[in-house]
Amino acid sequence: MNKIQNAFLTIALLFCCLFASAQYTNVFFNNAGINQGLSQSSVVDIAFDSKGFAWLATQDGLNRYDGIDFLIADKKFDDITSGFNNKLGKIIPADGHFLWVISKGGNLEKLNLIDGIFIPVNIISGKVKQVLTCMLTDDYGKLWLGTASGKLILYDNNTGKIAREFNVPTNKYHPAINALYRDYNKRLWILGTTLNYLENDELKPFECKTEKPDKTILYSCITQDKAGNMWLGSWGNGLFLKRKNENCFKQFNGYGKGQLSPSLVIEAMLADYSGKVWFGTYGDGLFIVDNKAAIIKQLVNDKRNLSSLPFNDVLSIKQDANKGIWIGTDGGGVSYYNESRSNFILFNNQTVPQNVDVALVRSVTTDKNANIWAGTTNNGLTEINYREGIFKTWHFTSYKKDIYNPDRIVSLYNDQQNLLWIGTQDNGLLLFDPVKGKTIKWYHPEASANLNIPDATIWCMYPAANDNVWVGTGNAGLCLLDKQKGLVGNYVPGDNTDAIRTIIGINDTTLGIGFEKTGIGFFNTITKTFDMPQSKKLNTYFSAQTNIKSLYYQKPLLWIGTGGAGIITYNITNGTIRHLTAAEGLPNNTIYGILPDDIGDLWVSTNKGLSRFNPAIINGKPIPSQFTNYTSVQGLQSNEFNTGAYYKSSNGMLLFGGINGLNLFDPSKFRNENKNVSVVFTKILVDNEPVENETAAPFKKTVNLSYQNHSVAFNFAALDFFSPLQFHYYYKLEGYDKAWIDAGQRNYVSYTNVPAGQYNFLIKYVKKDNVGHAAISNIILKISGPVYKKTWFIILAILLFMGVVYGLYRYRIAQLFKLLQIRQRIATDLHDDIGSTLSNINILSELSKKSLENPSQANKFLDRISEEVQTSSQSLDDIIWSINTHNDNWGETFSRMRRYAAEVFENSGILYTIKLEEQAGTNALKMEKRRDVFLIYKEILNNIHKHAGATEVEINMRFNKQQLIMSISDNGKGFDKSLQTHRNGLKNLNNRVARWKGTINIETNKAGTHIHIAI
Repeated sequence: MNKIQNAFLTIALLFCCLFASAQYTNVFFNNAGINQGLSQSSVVDIAFDSKGFAWLATQDGLNRYDGIDFLIADKKFDDITSGFNNKLGKIIPADGHFLWVISKGGNLEKLNLIDGIFIPVNIISGKVKQVLTCMLTDDYGKLWLGTASGKLILYDNNTGKIAREFNVPTNKYHPAINALYRDYNKRLWILGTTLNYLENDELKPFECKTEKPDKTILYSCITQDKAGNMWLGSWGNGLFLKRKNENCFKQFNGYGKGQLSPSLVIEAMLADYSGKVWFGTYGDGLFIVDNKAAIIKQLVNDKRNLSSLPFNDVLSIKQDANKGIWIGTDGGGVSYYNESRSNFILFNNQTVPQNVDVALVRSVTTDKNANIWAGTTNNGLTEINYREGIFKTWHFTSYKKDIYNPDRIVSLYNDQQNLLWIGTQDNGLLLFDPVKGKTIKWYHPEASANLNIPDATIWCMYPAANDNVWVGTGNAGLCLLDKQKGLVGNYVPGDNTDAIRTIIGINDTTLGIGFEKTGIGFFNTITKTFDMPQSKKLNTYFSAQTNIKSLYYQKPLLWIGTGGAGIITYNITNGTIRHLTAAEGLPNNTIYGILPDDIGDLWVSTNKGLSRFNPAIINGKPIPSQFTNYTSVQGLQSNEFNTGAYYKSSNGMLLFGGINGLNLFDPSKFRNENKNVSVVFTKILVDNEPVENETAAPFKKTVNLSYQNHSVAFNFAALDFFSPLQFHYYYKLEGYDKAWIDAGQRNYVSYTNVPAGQYNFLIKYVKKDNVGHAAISNIILKISGPVYKKTWFIILAILLFMGVVYGLYRYRIAQLFKLLQIRQRIATDLHDDIGSTLSNINILSELSKKSLENPSQANKFLDRISEEVQTSSQSLDDIIWSINTHNDNWGETFSRMRRYAAEVFENSGILYTIKLEEQAGTNALKMEKRRDVFLIYKEILNNIHKHAGATEVEINMRFNKQQLIMSISDNGKGFDKSLQTHRNGLKNLNNRVARWKGTINIETNKAGTHIHIAI
């Protein structure tokens, strides 16, 4: 996409104003801007999508234009033209976000604007792929297709099939269907070498075709104007017309002799909203037919005139929703015209004949025949008859030899006899008869008798009673002239010889006088005296740097246009002074001319264009939105105008002249120009990368961003294609921006590091500082925050924290409960083991005391006491070992197992072997599990020692994955597992193994016992 620097200077404009009272149509183009970004200069077709974008098909690409930028899709189109036929690509809008395209080779494709993808559609008829030439959608979204072989096809996009098919009668040498058109009666016209129409699903020939039935005619295009007349174009046989109440097409040669050639090659045709018919030709330019006014205007390329038609081959003419007319040429790009927005007629040296000069206009007036007279700085007087397109420049000689520039005309006045008074700088005052084309009187300081006047410079003139004229001079004050008697009087306020630059009537007896440097004065036409306002405040505005340029009176205010101080209003009733400058909304502080229109507004010319405003604003506090400003972009001769070059004609038309020509316009046509303009999004960027395809931007409703994205940017455009420069873009990101932000003409906005949340981006296009109603476009912006900032995450984190706290609490309680259980178990063990042993020792001690007389019996009791002490010591040692955290690993547990086996079997006569896999080393082991494993081991070894009667024992301890395998075998006498006993050994074994979800397997017989435990 090519960026065009100035938004409005890029639009190729056709500046035109067609007046109801005029017979002359003035049409101008500005072709320098829009075509700079076009992919190729031959525009074969034009269409407008559902959002209002202009799509331009060229030989080398499909171009989307938004009034500022181009977006170019790589799609080729046919571009073949000749004097007897053409082969051009076609584009038309489809429903929603699609375009139908006939691309190079006559292929049908459908462009999806969301993803920017072209979808090929093969039209197969009779097993033959058809080459397409033209297309038209019906009211139901189906597509009528004309082919190169003469077939008319109705394609149903919903089913993807051909719904109807017709063989159109054609000439075998030219079988193609050239164009399709639907008229106001819903008839479908089919153009080829024959003229046919489809009505009620029946193909019919148009019986009365043209006035040339004996000749083969190649029909190229057709249209119907607002009045119901049918216009038919051909290749090489000119234009035909069938009026609403006629049955036949007749050759149309214009409204006068030889206006239209009967051999014109017509390529494109359009009946516009106003009823005019535009048709473009091969080599003969563009024609505009106004059937109601019975006039025709031909526009052709003029190499010296950059505002002329850019190329004489016109391939396409289309009209947009804003009534703008687009003209595609074969080599000159595209031009744009909108009558409702291009209201300035322009006369400059590029739009008039070469021997005519309208540059540097210094004065302007009109005569009773509505002719315009423009006085120039260096090139005499130009007459403009805009009704008939007649121009003529008159030159004048010097009154005497030392006059440097006799053609410097600075003031003009047309009197009641339609004689023209011509005021010059240094060459006197000439009375000119336009009918005779000559000067009939010449007033000058060196003239004699009644032609003598005190000054040779006449800056301004104003009508006086009895057909006399008030004249403002360069240094001789105010003069009253009678064209028969000459000078009637010369009036100077005291010794003030300051130049009088402007005169305005206040009432029947008072004139307002604008002196160049010394301010304003009032002249009484009865007493012939001056009254100079004694206002110090007013006088402070005027100096050598700030002079008076123009005056306008609207009771009770005298509007004073100055050179540098804007506009000053002076209330002649109470002396109140108000001031308007560029700060309030004027385009510039140099005010050359002030004119009222017939609808109550004032127009002022400046060094930066024209400005329009309602004078009532002076009663309040003016703001920029109350001013409508125009520049050369809207068709002005330039932005700089001239002193004295302003005039209001009797029919309400306004004229302003400047350094590059003259503008004429009807102010009433500007009444409804400030309509609402919708804005569309043209590009959306996230971190400087486009979101999806660029063609999808206008259709997006929401943009989703992550908190990791740093920026988002929006490009947009007001698809009006032509608006005054005082229209600005205003935007606001709701939820982020506190107020609307004025972007001026800048059509993009960027935001960086916006906090997470949902926002609504709003954009509108209105006059500067306009707070009224406006069309607002919007797009939702959703920025997701990091997970840890999301509500659900915060709630989950709180719940998790509470769960952790509760878990720690429960864990603490469980630990305390475990500690309590351990303490209780220790107490129980001490009570059960140590306590019972001490009780036994106590009993045995008493028994031994009673048996002292029997030493052998006493020794038995003492031996028993020794055993109980040893057992108690061992139990106490087991308890201490089990609660010592230093032993909470397999290595310490296996070491104790090894020691215990030695203690049990060493002096018992039992041979034992022990294999302990100590690879676990210091792996942690819970105290309870350690204790239970050891007690299981101890129980088994004690039972073997006491009851098995074994001579050999094999102990094997190993790990299998996450299990401890304890395998103990002996060669004892075995035991009966089913035999009931008062002992709890087996029961304890089973309970301890089951506590740790282990298994125990006991195999026993007379040959011994094998115990296998897995924990």
